[in-house]
Amino acid sequence: MYNLNYSKTRFIIVSMAKEVRLYSIKEFATMAAISPSAVRYYQKNGVIKPEQQANGYFMYTKHDAFRINSFRMLLSYGFSVQEAVNLLDTSYSSPSFFERLSEKEFELEQELLRTKSRLKMLRHARTMLRGEYKVFEFDEFATAYIARVSDEDNFLIAAGCKEELAQMAECLGQTRYVRMLAPDDLKKDDLYWKPSYGMYVSEKDAERIFPGEKSNLIKIESGRVLKYTRKINRKKSELRASYQKLFDYMSENNLEFRGDVLLFPHFFNLDSDANDFETIIVFLK
Repeated sequence: MYNLNYSKTRFIIVSMAKEVRLYSIKEFATMAAISPSAVRYYQKNGVIKPEQQANGYFMYTKHDAFRINSFRMLLSYGFSVQEAVNLLDTSYSSPSFFERLSEKEFELEQELLRTKSRLKMLRHARTMLRGEYKVFEFDEFATAYIARVSDEDNFLIAAGCKEELAQMAECLGQTRYVRMLAPDDLKKDDLYWKPSYGMYVSEKDAERIFPGEKSNLIKIESGRVLKYTRKINRKKSELRASYQKLFDYMSENNLEFRGDVLLFPHFFNLDSDANDFETIIVFLK
């Protein structure tokens, strides 16, 4: 049994073994370096579970402060409020605690990779907006995968890889939208060409996003490419005549197409004419 000794603002519980000091919410907030409203927040979310006294007031102990510190540390690891509360009641020596830390480490690594990809894209976008890019540039293309969304205007085929598409849409930055066209289609006499659509991901990122089977994805082999970057609106981009500059450059340099052409729009929509930058990747023989 506990013997309660009362003072003006502080209670002391005396047990046979030791004394446990109780603090009012104001005193506890000062001790824990938080506001009284934060104390109530932690209490509401189950971080601390103080006992209610006969007079209706809640009283707090130093152990509640330790528990809050543990909770805040778990938040600093990147856990959500609910995840951190659940882990507070899980023994750190249990396998489940260690596994959850390992899972969080993996999640943060993926988040870091996405952030690095987004930074790279953002810096590239700023470079393009400053006009600091080459219209034609040779490069080496690394192996990649594409989840096909449409066959020209037929978008029903997207059902064949809907799960992959959903995952890729969640990883924008590591993945990108792409349009695909066959070189022969560009050479036809029709005024416009109809692109097929897809979601692109590098082989390196695909291994992280899809560590298992990739049978629903189209593999694009690595090789030498010509990159053609231009500023143009969507309607003009679909005019076959707008590619004459590309055909002339390839003819002048004795270059030949190898496989489909990939077109990466940047979705800037910069002005009233909806001009955008797009980079066309031509695989070379």
